[in-house]
Amino acid sequence: MASGYLNIPYTFPAYQAPGVPAVGAVLTVKNTGTSVLSNIYADPALTIPVSNPQTSDINGMFTSQTTLFFANSALAYDVTLALPNGSTHTFSQLPVTSLPVDVSGFLQNPSVVLTGTPTTPTPAANDSSSRIASTQFVQTALSSFVVLNAAVIPAKVSGCVGLNSSSASQNSSWSVTSATLVSTTSGNNPISLNNFTGTLYLTGSVGVNGLDAGGLVASTWYWIWLISNGTTPGLLASTSNSAPTMPTGYTYQALIGIVKTDASKNTYAFMQSGQDWDYIAPAQQLVTSASTGGSWTQYSLTNWLPPAWATRVRGTLWNNNNTINGAVAPINPGSNGKGYSWVEGGSNGGADYFALQYDLPLVTQSIWYSSNSGYNALYLTGFKLNL
Repeated sequence: MASGYLNIPYTFPAYQAPGVPAVGAVLTVKNTGTSVLSNIYADPALTIPVSNPQTSDINGMFTSQTTLFFANSALAYDVTLALPNGSTHTFSQLPVTSLPVDVSGFLQNPSVVLTGTPTTPTPAANDSSSRIASTQFVQTALSSFVVLNAAVIPAKVSGCVGLNSSSASQNSSWSVTSATLVSTTSGNNPISLNNFTGTLYLTGSVGVNGLDAGGLVASTWYWIWLISNGTTPGLLASTSNSAPTMPTGYTYQALIGIVKTDASKNTYAFMQSGQDWDYIAPAQQLVTSASTGGSWTQYSLTNWLPPAWATRVRGTLWNNNNTINGAVAPINPGSNGKGYSWVEGGSNGGADYFALQYDLPLVTQSIWYSSNSGYNALYLTGFKLNL
């Protein structure tokens, strides 16, 4: 059974005088030309019947059950409005207004070309359906991305071999198989560099494939950056791990490595695989050999570690007397426990030597050490970091 709206003129609300709502007015709907009360409904499917006749409320409205009346569209209707003052109004052969056709799910034109500035509803930010994504949806999605240190590390770096002291040129060859660079200039989009190979000249001129400023300095950490001006990639060494001085026209950067020069300005040996970087000390680095009287004492490692960079440190704890105890830890263990690494003398009564290796995560750029004699010594042999 087809249905539609039953539109009744001048009855919503009904007035018995200008500006005076008709309270208690009676609205009767009959099939045209008959005395049969019509079936009227509150829904287009004609499943929720409403009373007939209808009585108006204090506002002259017939809306106690519904705000819209629906009826069989194959019929016409006679409607009588009886006001409390005794007057009546009759509307004969009222038709119903057909409901709009539901075209959801129909493909109107698979090859339609829109012109002008058509718009579409913006899906919710977390919508993962096949709805059309408006430009507002895209901008909202992009704004949720957070770039740390304005650099994304390449997926893999190979050929990063430190130079030994016999090398005089201080050149280092870097082979980058994949990298995504993030612009430091607002408004620029990230770019991708694939299969880039370049050579960095630490003693060359300032600029692309050299230092970002000044000349090479002994005993200094240099952070290695992959840079681009949008078309031409290159390498750059800087003492900054967050804001290198970029050559003119270069706005894209990605941190890919780090080197340190020795007293002769040659780079120390290291190994790198992807984002994992491993420094190899040419000899054990003595941190301290003093007694702490058995209490825990904090020792800074800033003379050996890259500045402001969390890392993992390894080394050895020596004991050259069989009655002496020593320990090392990444935090202050307090008065209880012997720490993460512990050495003590043997039982044969001789001046024996003992060494224990440790590999500790650092909370800060320092470690805690406890010794009851200068017979103990704390050394560093290297450290790791994740770029």
